[in-house]
Amino acid sequence: MSTRPGRVLLAGGLAAALALPALAGAADAPDLLAGAPRVERVAVAAAPGGDVVLDVRVAHPALSRAAPGRIHREAAQHEAVLRVTLSGPRGGVLAAGGARTGALLGAPGGRVAVTHRIRLRGPAANRVRSLAGRATSIRIGVVAVSRLHRDGDPRPRATSVGRRTLALPARPSWSAAPAAPRAPTCERARSVAPVGDVVRIAVRCQGATRLTLARGPGSGTARLVAVRNGRALVDYRAPDRRVTDRVTLRAAGPGGVTTTTRAVTVRGPVMRALGDSVTAGFGFLGDGTEMSALELPRCFPGAPLNDRCSSNSPNGPGTGGTPVYLPDFGLSNGVAWPAQFAIGAGLEGATAFQNLAVSGSTPGNWDTGGALAPTLAGIVADQPDLTVMTLGANPLLDSFLFGGGLRCELTLSEAQFRACVEGFISRYALVPRLGSVIGRLLEAPTNHVVVSQYHQAIPASSVFSVSSLRIMGELLNGAVAEAARARPEFGTRVFLMAPPRFPVGVPPGDAICTRTPLGALVDGASRQSDVTQDELAVFERSTFCGSEEFWIISADTGIHPSRAGHAQFAAALAQVVAENGLLPRG
Repeated sequence: MSTRPGRVLLAGGLAAALALPALAGAADAPDLLAGAPRVERVAVAAAPGGDVVLDVRVAHPALSRAAPGRIHREAAQHEAVLRVTLSGPRGGVLAAGGARTGALLGAPGGRVAVTHRIRLRGPAANRVRSLAGRATSIRIGVVAVSRLHRDGDPRPRATSVGRRTLALPARPSWSAAPAAPRAPTCERARSVAPVGDVVRIAVRCQGATRLTLARGPGSGTARLVAVRNGRALVDYRAPDRRVTDRVTLRAAGPGGVTTTTRAVTVRGPVMRALGDSVTAGFGFLGDGTEMSALELPRCFPGAPLNDRCSSNSPNGPGTGGTPVYLPDFGLSNGVAWPAQFAIGAGLEGATAFQNLAVSGSTPGNWDTGGALAPTLAGIVADQPDLTVMTLGANPLLDSFLFGGGLRCELTLSEAQFRACVEGFISRYALVPRLGSVIGRLLEAPTNHVVVSQYHQAIPASSVFSVSSLRIMGELLNGAVAEAARARPEFGTRVFLMAPPRFPVGVPPGDAICTRTPLGALVDGASRQSDVTQDELAVFERSTFCGSEEFWIISADTGIHPSRAGHAQFAAALAQVVAENGLLPRG
């Protein structure tokens, strides 16, 4: 492995937005349920035939405030479970019973009241009534369980347990009739469907034993897919125009019948972008002008990250604080590749398009507990049809600038160099962290996630040889691909995108360059930055194949894409979207 002579490390050059502080440890994920079930009261009454009826009221926890960004309402199923044991004064079990019912999800942070009914029959009821007639007490032990499931996963995503022991009155009044069951109570919510697309709608009704479609929607079509535990799944096909539609269901239970209507907003395509500097369009100010090399030191990502000197933000050189985005998220300046694609796709307005990438961000910043996790939760709540990103280069490159990664270039063989780089990829948990971010984005039921690999950049400031930088890029892109392909939704909802080659202009390659004295075989006419091409023309004089096309900017010493470089990413995205039909018709 050769080392190119005459390199000068421009302090901080490669850190322009790809290098960041060390990756923080993952925080424990907050519970999806807002606390534990609270047993409020138990009412006991006689029933015909000598049966005993217990009505146990429990305030089950609703979703936590953190839940909407982690599990989508349409894919969630809330289950309320109860187990009751009645014991005599000496501890012997007189009777036991249980109940299971579907519960409403409730407003985040709140509670959902459920009255569980348990009926004791035969000998168990006789024992309770016989002992309750004496001057003694019966203990009622109640265990209430709340479970939150996600469609297709038999394991609960969250489980919360509450317990309470109460005393049955020594001489209960059996004359009181049990409370009559109430008609089903159905959840109030709105659903969103892209134009011409099919979405799954979940309708939950507490106390319902049967759910049916009462009447079809006015514009689209609806099909009842499944009913289980008070929850109906309906596949709704939206019409080819924007409209507010309605799906009406009939919920029947022991207490009567309820008709519930779900409003469906049929809207145009929604696209979101997140990730790091390559997606944010680092190196360009909010008005679309390119930053100068003199502005670079004041454009390095600060702490906290604030997305300065990026095409989707008004924050300029030296700006502090937190991330701030342009009102149109950089759509009108047409710099970043998500914006260029959105313009070509005819997306207009902040509802349809938002580029929320933050220069310098890492997968850990976007994952649960990270500083940008709320931003990701907002993306999920917007129910996008398409989310695109570059993510994973940070904080890996920080180590190769200022940390232990510099020692990798001192290795004696290519195999040792590869092993050294792979060690840093593993240390920063790039694959599992990126995979977790992708999983969070899939909580939005209509979302399709396109994960882009990175372009090949040869910074003029780098101490690494061209061959070493090529290997680093190969291994980084391999890890990104591994994270995407590890998802079971790969090929259906998760897609991998590769930008076209950004040729360096040196061997090895299969392109003949007539500009070189020997007509060398190279990887193509160079599309690196102007400053990099000038350096390569000096140090690789006999084989270098230059050009006047620069797909990378020079202001950061040759790292981030130029406007023309972003166009290459946009074209690659357009191909992936077209081949897989990832955006509904507008």
